[in-house]
Amino acid sequence: MIKGYHKKYRRLTDDSVSSEYNTHFNKAFLNKSKHLIYSKMLKVSLILLLCFMIVFFIVNKNRLSIFNIDFSQKGIKSMRLGYPVDITGHRVSNGNFNVVDDYISMVSDTSFVVMNKKGKKLVNKQHSISEPILKTAGNRAILYSVGGNDAQIENKTDTLYKINLSNNIVSGAISPLGEYVFVTDSDRYLSEMVAFSSNGLEKYKYYFADYYVTDVAISKDGKSAVVSGISSVDGILNSAVYIFNFSKQSPRFILEYPEDFIFHVEYFSDKSIAAIGDKLISFSKYRKNKKVDYFYNNKTLTCCEVNPNLGVAISLSSTLDNRNCEVIIFDKYGNIKSNINTDLKVDSISYNNDVIALLSDGYIYEYTYNGKLKGKAFVGNDSKKIQLLSSKSAYVLGINEVRLIKIKFM
Repeated sequence: MIKGYHKKYRRLTDDSVSSEYNTHFNKAFLNKSKHLIYSKMLKVSLILLLCFMIVFFIVNKNRLSIFNIDFSQKGIKSMRLGYPVDITGHRVSNGNFNVVDDYISMVSDTSFVVMNKKGKKLVNKQHSISEPILKTAGNRAILYSVGGNDAQIENKTDTLYKINLSNNIVSGAISPLGEYVFVTDSDRYLSEMVAFSSNGLEKYKYYFADYYVTDVAISKDGKSAVVSGISSVDGILNSAVYIFNFSKQSPRFILEYPEDFIFHVEYFSDKSIAAIGDKLISFSKYRKNKKVDYFYNNKTLTCCEVNPNLGVAISLSSTLDNRNCEVIIFDKYGNIKSNINTDLKVDSISYNNDVIALLSDGYIYEYTYNGKLKGKAFVGNDSKKIQLLSSKSAYVLGINEVRLIKIKFM
């Protein structure tokens, strides 16, 4: 019975209205009242449901992006856990996005971040270094300013040292044991190199009189280094690679590269060395004054990737639009392990012992070493760099976020 019903309609029964009419009226009134109540309850429920959906969407908007939707034909399926993860700061350059032992180390214009494969930020600290460059080795990282004086040494949890050099930095490197080295400009010479022990004490210095240095790499044990430099003779650009032992004042030997610009050197754990230029890639060994050169034969180097355990991958294009790329995988001694011809414009390469992954126009293409296309995944048109986590998944650096993508085999 509805509250207030008897008081309002008592006069009807007192006036001898028939019991049949009264019963009919009561049923009609009750049915109408129930309908009104149910209608209001339905409206309230719909409003509450709509509010819940709006709140749910706002809270989970990153997880409901296109990168988390499973396209069975395109092969994209976002992994669960904490991805995607927003980038702290405004931008991360390709060279500042590294993966070591499944941990992501990256530097933006404002922050140094270390993340695990669950997307948890283990380190997230601001820095004041302009135009930062990041290099990693084991659980150590070196962060420095190209053309500036500031640098800092990091591990996965702490800033170990903050450094201010008297000369402008050209390049730096660090070993897994914490030994580190810088090459800089010089007041009296063309360039300088200074090496430090893991406790921050200077242990070695060398002055370059013939070449402007371009890059430096340090050995795993921190006892030797390799440096690249350039010079100009009669308008012709030449390069050289110096191999140092820090126990000796003079270089062990110098390798020369006429009419080439060597811009990157790599020192592998077994003391084999790679030098990457705009016309060739060269391999040598610490104890032998000889090299193995591979020339690009008028092709353009579109990208390269150094795997510290395996060697170097390069992409060469024969067209002006940087498409139709040939991808070559070298081991640490210059032997070719894979050669794949594609029609792609290769923006990034990542590889392991099993597969080779290429980023092109927002897609990952995964190949076997014999050139068979194994998988394909759409990873976003803003994708800049990829790093394989396994043969089935990869980290993807976008403009504003880092994604973890699962690749489906074709």
